[in-house]
Amino acid sequence: NSPARPSPEAQEVIGGSSVVRSASAAATPLALVMTSTLDFAMVGRLVLSFLRGVGFYRRDQETAEAPSEAPVNLAPPAVLFMSSALEKKVSWSLMKGFVAVGEVVRPLIDAGLDTPQGLAYHAGTNSLFVADFGQRKIFRYALKVQRCAGPDCGGLDVQVSVADLQRTIVEDVLAQYVAVDVAGNLYFADQGRSAICRVDSDTVKRLAERGLFAGDLQRVPAAEAAGSNWRSGLPYIVELYAGDSGSPVQTPTGMDTDGIRVAWGNMAGGSGGAVAMGAAEPQDGAGANTSRVMSTSGIANAVAFTHTMVVYSTTSSGLFGVCNIDGQPIVLSQGVASPNGLTWDGDGTMYVADSASSTVYSLPTGVCSANRPLRPAVRLHDDFRVALM
Repeated sequence: NSPARPSPEAQEVIGGSSVVRSASAAATPLALVMTSTLDFAMVGRLVLSFLRGVGFYRRDQETAEAPSEAPVNLAPPAVLFMSSALEKKVSWSLMKGFVAVGEVVRPLIDAGLDTPQGLAYHAGTNSLFVADFGQRKIFRYALKVQRCAGPDCGGLDVQVSVADLQRTIVEDVLAQYVAVDVAGNLYFADQGRSAICRVDSDTVKRLAERGLFAGDLQRVPAAEAAGSNWRSGLPYIVELYAGDSGSPVQTPTGMDTDGIRVAWGNMAGGSGGAVAMGAAEPQDGAGANTSRVMSTSGIANAVAFTHTMVVYSTTSSGLFGVCNIDGQPIVLSQGVASPNGLTWDGDGTMYVADSASSTVYSLPTGVCSANRPLRPAVRLHDDFRVALM
């Protein structure tokens, strides 16, 4: 019992989400509105969410039961962002059932970028961070999402666009990857300085609101940022971890954070390991902000957390996972040749961007086990990174 599509003038955007209003809805009790718009699909999603929460259902079960050529559409909609250094732009696709709706890829940012690579999306501010390796900068874009109807929508029922001007958050940095935690703290791997860095959320907010400029930021070691005298919002880039030849931070590449830990790949490999991990904020005491090597298998590229493991891609051996339960590395898949981008959906699925096949795949990660099946999700030409709304 879906309502008829509203006219464009009956729509508005509030806090980055589309809200439909009409003269009749304004006078209708909330309970009646909810009852009239609650269809069986919504009930199904609520039931599925409950079953996932109590452990009766996982994406891995769906993967085992559904044929690879026709995935079951059980996941709620999401937006997948993809960067293209060759085309100097960032695009997006609407994802349903772990595939792009209609195989449609739409441009999001097609000006002001040189070599866009790492992407990170922050839900709290509805903003996208883009690491531009060519310009040696990290940009922030506020986004808006609107309902869409008509021939200009490309068959999609939503439209994602940039809501504000490009904001420079960090400059003079060689960063291929960037990450952001739930609180809005920004992390990046600076290859030029062999450092894993953090910019606090309040500082990011000041930079986004032009109360502070990227050129004002000063770099400080983690030891100076720890302790009771530290407060968020200061014009600092905190170097959480730094190193030289033979260290886990010799040539940092992909990275991710869960707000408590930060993990990154080390392209140099060797004695520095392939993947390392440490605390995501400055620590007090002896041995503070000391990283540990998680895996020495392969030469790491992209890195991403899930609730069961840390996933990382390699330049030649495919995808690996380091299981939370025992810390042992496993081979997740060898079906991709150049997996340069990883992003987790927060549930049981990882999206893997493989530049060699110009394809983003979905990979079930609900359990930490080897040889997981890959499914094509969307095609995009070029070497790219990904992030998920």
